[in-house]
Amino acid sequence: MSAEDQATIATKKLTLALDLTEKQQSQVKELMLEQAIHRKEKMAERAKMKSDTENDTKLKVEKTDEQKIKAVNERLDRQIETKQKMKAILTSEQYEKWEKTQGRRHGKAKSKRKMKGDH
Repeated sequence: MSAEDQATIATKKLTLALDLTEKQQSQVKELMLEQAIHRKEKMAERAKMKSDTENDTKLKVEKTDEQKIKAVNERLDRQIETKQKMKAILTSEQYEKWEKTQGRRHGKAKSKRKMKGDH
């Protein structure tokens, strides 16, 4: 699915859940597109790293602690930025409702990882 498709679907789901205005829809879609493009870039990077390690069996690439910390900080910075942008776009009532759905969404993802055995 293209980044544009992902952004459109995410925006429509939020429109249904939060009753967004047309102006809010366009702002949210722009934000969702940014996120989808970023996710696609990260997935491509991981796929490239994986194929590089598979092609060279001697090459075992593991992130250093510094790289792991940097990645976590980048992810958290993006989450903070998203939260700030959504707060600027949504009404306080919509934002509160969106916040609640974010907690549930992350909880579901966490439980899915546990079921798979990833901790």
